[in-house]
Amino acid sequence: MEKYQNDLMKKKSLGKLLKPLVIVLFIAFSYTYAPGQILNLTVSMDAAQEVPPLATAGIGTASLTFNPVTNVLSGTVVFSGLSTPSTAGHIHSAALGVNGPVVIPIDASGGLGVQAGTMIVPPTNLATAGLLAAFLGNGLYLNIHTGTNPGGEIRGQINMPTTTFSDVPLTGFASAQIEAIAGAGITGGCLTTPLSFYCPDNSITRGQMAVFLETSLGNAPNVCIGQFADVPIGNPFCGFVERMAADGITTGCGGGNFCPNDPVTRGQMAVFIEVALLGTPAACAGTFADVTAANPFCGFIELLAADGITGGCGGLNFCPNDPVTRAQMAVFIVSAPAPLLPD
Repeated sequence: MEKYQNDLMKKKSLGKLLKPLVIVLFIAFSYTYAPGQILNLTVSMDAAQEVPPLATAGIGTASLTFNPVTNVLSGTVVFSGLSTPSTAGHIHSAALGVNGPVVIPIDASGGLGVQAGTMIVPPTNLATAGLLAAFLGNGLYLNIHTGTNPGGEIRGQINMPTTTFSDVPLTGFASAQIEAIAGAGITGGCLTTPLSFYCPDNSITRGQMAVFLETSLGNAPNVCIGQFADVPIGNPFCGFVERMAADGITTGCGGGNFCPNDPVTRGQMAVFIEVALLGTPAACAGTFADVTAANPFCGFIELLAADGITGGCGGLNFCPNDPVTRAQMAVFIVSAPAPLLPD
């Protein structure tokens, strides 16, 4: 069993160092982009956005996805209420309020010759097409043409999100907390090119946690000797993992292994946060249905709830074995009663 409870009193003398740094470093250390994570964009189209504006009743909604690793844009455009049947659909290159040339055709079967239908935006590598800069700079727009309005009857500008991280919309879970830790300089996200991503659904691994804890204590990594079978010499976390073991914080995950790529669970995170806050857990009272007195983390989990940092995962449960996501970590930081965010 991880020996966090046994070492709590020993680490209280380091309180002034632990308190401002432990939680901060959970977020600040490097993370990787999650494969398959994409930017979702919704573009509203109408006649008023045409240049010059039109008074027709046509409307449309484009649902686009952009992969920041492959630079591929794709999606669909659903429209209705056109004055006459559609004749073409395109993505054009120009800023808001300016007309520009066609750069990507979006015509598809079912979307031509109708007043209401769906057009397909074919997968397009914007970097290869030379359109990435225009896309990132809000310089592309969608346009559907009709016989009555051959220059375009409904239009919609493709605009980037205005939040710090493109994959954290203002209405998304923990968006306010993520913005708060970004504003405090705690995180730069998981991807910076071509867009800034936070990867809110990524989990925190045990290897990363070793770096966070030992760095927060001001400790340099040990010279790696391959103490754990699954953390050999050359593993970037090895020195920190072995330092954490030498400090009595962990004995690994069993069988001579450390499990550096395993996600940190909610139960483990309760211990880490409360140790950072110098909290002393009481005897387990059974606050959560899925955390009994037999759970070695129970006291810390209930202290986390008593401090108002979490109310559990719903249904009177805490979900102690679920991995902690980066979005949840942002909530933990901002909700903590101690001043964990820099002034």
